[in-house]
Amino acid sequence: MDGAILGKQPGMCKNKQHQEIWYVDPPTLAALLLAEGLPTTHKNIEMVMCYGGGLSLSSEQTVQPFCQRLAGALSGFGYKEIIVRGTVGLVMSNLAVNASLTRSDDGKKLIINYGDSHQVKPTDPGHGKLFRTFASK
Repeated sequence: MDGAILGKQPGMCKNKQHQEIWYVDPPTLAALLLAEGLPTTHKNIEMVMCYGGGLSLSSEQTVQPFCQRLAGALSGFGYKEIIVRGTVGLVMSNLAVNASLTRSDDGKKLIINYGDSHQVKPTDPGHGKLFRTFASK
């Protein structure tokens, strides 16, 4: 890949081993899953991605979460019984989830509290509460 292109690509990975990052929106991902042969009888998809299930502060949610949009797109392709599940926070490398958001003192920003004390590990009893599930319609 041309070095000039690398410098202009949004979200370019700083690790030189990775030459590009691809962004896939929910309708495109749904089409790719269909094209790759995912049976329309498939029932569950779990997305391991930050905020795939939306924000933990639902009052701050201004757009549909990625997983909700994916469930809707899959429904349009005939997946009538599928559910898509995603987290309401950051996903850490150890699969811990951090859904801790607070407002800044001036009230203009949301702050992610990402320290170890804010992480909920997969073995913690409340881990499952940090996921939202969306069904096809």
